[in-house]
Amino acid sequence: MIGIVFFGIISILYINNVITSNRIVKDNLKLKENLQKVKEQNLMLKKRIIELESPGRIIEIATKKYGMKLPEKPAKKL
Repeated sequence: MIGIVFFGIISILYINNVITSNRIVKDNLKLKENLQKVKEQNLMLKKRIIELESPGRIIEIATKKYGMKLPEKPAKKL
C-alpha cells in the first residue's frame, strides 16, 4: 500500500515537472521571437537615423525650408 502511494506521489511530481518544463520551453520560444522582432525594429530605427542625419538631407532642409545658404568661402582654420 505504501508503495502505491509513493508511486502515485512520484508520478504526480514527474507530471508536474513535465508540464512546468513544457511551459518554460514555450515561454522561452516566445521570448526568442520577441527578441528577434526587437532586433529587427532596432535595425530599422538605426537605418532611419542614418537617413535623418545625412548631410544632404540636412542641407536640403536648411536651404529650402529655412532659406539658409552655404558659405561661399570655407571657414578659416585656426
